[in-house]
Amino acid sequence: MKNTKKSILLVGSMIMLSGCASYNLDNMQKLSVRIEDETEELVNEFNTLYDLETELLSTFESDLDADQDLATFNNNNAAVFENILNREEALSSISDLNNNLIEHADFLADYDSEELNPEEPQALSNQLTELTDLIDNYTTDYKIALENQTTYFESLGKNDATAESFIDGINNINNEHERLFEQSNQINEIFGETLSELESFKQTVDQTIAEGK
Repeated sequence: MKNTKKSILLVGSMIMLSGCASYNLDNMQKLSVRIEDETEELVNEFNTLYDLETELLSTFESDLDADQDLATFNNNNAAVFENILNREEALSSISDLNNNLIEHADFLADYDSEELNPEEPQALSNQLTELTDLIDNYTTDYKIALENQTTYFESLGKNDATAESFIDGINNINNEHERLFEQSNQINEIFGETLSELESFKQTVDQTIAEGK
């Protein structure tokens, strides 16, 4: 997970910043490959995030078994805090990749060439925008959920923690998880549509290049 930011981020500002010449077919082909690579990387990061979510309950139970006094929650040494940190890192990678896709969508929206039907890049731009808007909302809400989880776990080590606050905190985590799960289902649906649109765009670009040779 820690190596996932890779060289993608070094070129987040894209291949093409030099005006109309940037929209030549070779660059459009390179862009489609880059989008494909970044969406694959995005899937990997989401899977990492989901795996860590799945581990949270067992990690929490292990913390409780190992520390009856809950002292490790007070000094952030409980393993759940590492789980939160790892999810923050995955979320940061998701945000970085999403920002790259936003740039690509903006670039495609401004397509200015006669080599392709302008409807083709515009369709992909629209699809990417729909996806990135959903991901942006999701990451914003997820960050808030992680902040709430951190506050809750820290509270367990304090003297004023009660059985009621313990249960309320668990319920709040579960409720937030359900809301995020609904959002992730939306993302999955639009993600599939985006990949289909991307494949169609790639085929159009490849075919246009082949016809021009």
